[in-house]
Amino acid sequence: MLLALAVLIYAPTWTAPFFFDDLTYLVNNPAVRSPAGLAAIWRGANIDYWPLSYSLFWTWWRLWGDQPLAFHLLNLAVHLGNTFLLLALLQRLKLRQPWLIAMLFLCHPINVEAVAWIFQLKTTLAMALALLAACTFVDACRSRRNVLYGLSVVLFALSLLAKTSAVMLPVLCFLFVLQQRPELGLRRALAYVSPHAAVALVLGLIAVRFQVAAPEQPEWHGVVPHMLQIVTVFWFYLGKALWPEHLALFYPKWSLSGLMPWLAVGMTVAFGLMLVRWRERPLAKRIFMASCTYALLLLPALGLVPLPFMRLAWVADHWQYLALPALLAIVVDAADRSLPLVWMRVAGVGGVAILSFLAAQRARVFASPLALWQEAVTTAPQLALAHYNLANLYLARGDLAATAAAYQAAIEADPSYALAEFGLGSVCYQRQDIAGATIHLKRALALNPALAEVHGNLALIYAQAGQLGAATAELHAALKIAPSWRRGHYHLGLILYSSGELRGAAKEFEQTLQPEDDLHLGRVGLSNDFAQEAEARRYLAEIKHALEGATPTVTR
Repeated sequence: MLLALAVLIYAPTWTAPFFFDDLTYLVNNPAVRSPAGLAAIWRGANIDYWPLSYSLFWTWWRLWGDQPLAFHLLNLAVHLGNTFLLLALLQRLKLRQPWLIAMLFLCHPINVEAVAWIFQLKTTLAMALALLAACTFVDACRSRRNVLYGLSVVLFALSLLAKTSAVMLPVLCFLFVLQQRPELGLRRALAYVSPHAAVALVLGLIAVRFQVAAPEQPEWHGVVPHMLQIVTVFWFYLGKALWPEHLALFYPKWSLSGLMPWLAVGMTVAFGLMLVRWRERPLAKRIFMASCTYALLLLPALGLVPLPFMRLAWVADHWQYLALPALLAIVVDAADRSLPLVWMRVAGVGGVAILSFLAAQRARVFASPLALWQEAVTTAPQLALAHYNLANLYLARGDLAATAAAYQAAIEADPSYALAEFGLGSVCYQRQDIAGATIHLKRALALNPALAEVHGNLALIYAQAGQLGAATAELHAALKIAPSWRRGHYHLGLILYSSGELRGAAKEFEQTLQPEDDLHLGRVGLSNDFAQEAEARRYLAEIKHALEGATPTVTR
């Protein structure tokens, strides 16, 4: 039944192509594409140190190549496995209605982002290993078997190597030990979980180092606003989990000087006082423990450590994938103790049906990158990245009017967005507006001189105008940035050939024929143009005849 439910919800996403970060960190990632990339992955070749996840990407790429369906099915299989592992953990903890909690987790629309977005395989994989570690730890604590205990440490380490989302698990293990083995006392309980804590500390610091070293960081507002942001983010996650309406890939950032953050602080204080007042009641104790579990598991996503994604949005649905079961356990436990059995069954079936319907709707949005970016520009119109990616999709469809409008919207959202100026210049060029193309391409270079393709496009404009010196200078600038850009070498060879510099032209054409360096696949597109390669071979043959004294027959 769980398999059928999962397929019913997520089948529409199986036709979805690679999307957003999938392209950067998977499709165009040299460490994933290269057969020798596995060593680079473990040496830390990526923006974050989650080598186990990248190793899985590397392995799957060896098996299936650039087939997104294979990655979609793998991610769904891991999500389904997480449902069964969650069920096993809930049964070990003797929680009420474990099957209902597991089913609600399987079909909750908040989880669609983690399951339908291929690159979030790291999120689902990390949870699978964390659940295995938790189940093994519970068994080890009760049976006192050292083998199981050591296995739990290894599984926890593997979870953090997939993604550090479960870094707070040792705290929960400590609370569990205090409850299950009170004879150990505080000091010995701390010693019992110290290996897990040491693993969390070491791998957590490594992850923080990589996150802080990322080239683009979220802005810092000061200590007090930052703390207000953290509290507000927590309540935002709680609200979306309990009422999953108007979900989005990018949520707009709220004002830290407004009423909303202070309202969140007041709600936190009121909730804490209520639990303290009713701490002697069994239900209040369970709510308190489950709330602590939810908050601890959510802590890495609240913004204590700046995450590069937070420059775009402070929150993301996939960040509460690991913490969601704790909240579901609170709701189900409270309902089970408050409702008669018949009404509890009705509520359970109704809850699963409603969440499945909402999840299926959300999955259909993820099935279309166009729908996702259209949603993004609606929910976060201030996000230039969303307008830019939407423009690229319009461009692929050949809709130049919509493309130009989307690029212009990106520039209005962020006047320093060089790629949008580049895109708008390319659209002007396609519309035969050479003057407009030149203006926008020059603006792009003023904002970011390291864009090789902008130099290349300007070179084409100058060459068509007969300004061969300016065109040569732009191509040299482009090839200095991206030495393996084959198309740049090809066009420079054409200019040198037409100028009679045959030896220089031959050198450039030979560069065109060399295998493309994988390191430049992500930086500069257009890496494989076989038509140009064939032409380069023809030119080389003509140059050889010319240097031997023959008359070239191919001219440009």
